[in-house]
Amino acid sequence: MDRSCSRCNKLTTDDRLVRCQFCGSLFNSLADSPYPLTAQQENRIYENLRKQLKLYVFGGFSILALISGVFLFDSMISAYNRATDFLNKTVLDRVTNEFREPAIKKTVSEVASKEAKQVLVEQIQPAVSKFQKETQSSITSFKKFTEDTQARYTRDYQRLASGLANVEANGRRAERLTQGITATVSKLETASKDADAMNKAMSAELDELRRRKSVTDLGVAAISEASRPAFVSLSRIAETDSSPEIRQLAFSEMLRVKAFWVSVSRTADVTLHKDGKVISAGDLKTCEAVKEAAHNPDWPVRAVLTAALGGRRSGNVPETLLEIVEKDDNLEVVKDAVQAWSSLTGYHSPDVFGVPFIRDWWKENRESFVKGLTPPEPSCS
Repeated sequence: MDRSCSRCNKLTTDDRLVRCQFCGSLFNSLADSPYPLTAQQENRIYENLRKQLKLYVFGGFSILALISGVFLFDSMISAYNRATDFLNKTVLDRVTNEFREPAIKKTVSEVASKEAKQVLVEQIQPAVSKFQKETQSSITSFKKFTEDTQARYTRDYQRLASGLANVEANGRRAERLTQGITATVSKLETASKDADAMNKAMSAELDELRRRKSVTDLGVAAISEASRPAFVSLSRIAETDSSPEIRQLAFSEMLRVKAFWVSVSRTADVTLHKDGKVISAGDLKTCEAVKEAAHNPDWPVRAVLTAALGGRRSGNVPETLLEIVEKDDNLEVVKDAVQAWSSLTGYHSPDVFGVPFIRDWWKENRESFVKGLTPPEPSCS
């Protein structure tokens, strides 16, 4: 509706204006005199502003806390600045928009007067200033909290980084140690394989040495003990052993044994006794000499009597000598039997121990040779 200004008397058609657009005076006729706000109006304005401000301030803080929580570690300071700017702008924009609402405009129009500005300055400004101080204090406290949190997280991060560095260093040391252990184990495995190969080689060598020693021991026994079983073992080894070297060694030992017994006699100092008296082989009957030569437990006695049988052409002497050549366990007795055989028959064996040559000769010449022998003596009582 159209209104007329009381001061300049000009007509205004915009009913939304509270002041004259020409002279600036209020259309309210009471505006020329002071119009103070009532306590109820002031409380309404304070409560409305407080509610709105608290709502947007706490809402702004919630948004700021959410933003700061998400980006606290890597962008805390920038988040704080952005949140503060956003809060200030939001509060100002909201307050501005609220004052543009029709209800607020109506309330202000109803209570406005030429002293309204002074009332706002004197009564509302302190509350706003107080709220700003409280807000600034809260912001300062929050900033201090964020700085302390940042410092604490920084220290924790530094400790974590230090611990991680120590873990990495320990990991590298462990890796180097593991590599060293692996290399050592590899060397040990190689050394173990070499040792196994060496042990096998040494074991083979030791086995070879043991076999060689056993062959040599057989030769020693055949010489020093006149052991015919030792000589027979040498002969078997020389013929059947799988190692050519061992066969050759056994054959060499056989030759050494034969060479020894060709030129050696151990019966030179042997004496015979009968009824406590010293006798000679010639004092015994042939039947006595044959019996003792074949069965006496003392090999020196058997050897002396066997040698003496070479001069007795009795019918049972050749068979006795042949049995001694083939079966007696003492090589001295066997050698003496071969020599006695040569004296008796005139056949000289090419081997010092007469085997198998004497047996072969006796098979061919037995019938003709026994014709020249005297009949055996009656058995000795």
